[in-house]
Amino acid sequence: MIAMNRKPLVTLFLSGILVFMSSALFGQSESFTEEELANSFSVKDVESPPKPVKQSPPNVPGNLKGKAGTVHVAFIIDGSGKVTVARVIKSTLDDLNEIAVNTVTKWEFEPAKIGGAGVSVRVIVPIRFS
Repeated sequence: MIAMNRKPLVTLFLSGILVFMSSALFGQSESFTEEELANSFSVKDVESPPKPVKQSPPNVPGNLKGKAGTVHVAFIIDGSGKVTVARVIKSTLDDLNEIAVNTVTKWEFEPAKIGGAGVSVRVIVPIRFS
């Protein structure tokens, strides 16, 4: 899981690993709509998985600093590497949900590829706040 009090480089590395593990955390069919499932691939079904290019840690407001919790965010990385349709699928502290979704929607990736072309891929990532 991503520790938000660590350096961004560590976060980048861990997030890349988590992209591979994401489909094992939850059933993808439970986390995405039928349309999203039909229009995207699972990470395990692509030739080249998405790679983090730009990630920054959450901007936690003062009243929530020091709160601990984990928010699992499901999202689609489109064929250009942009994050779309991010949403919370599980959370241990609802106060952190909006922060986690806002954080993930700002991330950018080298897109997943099949046959050299960028494709949309489904991802689930746990964001840990401590």
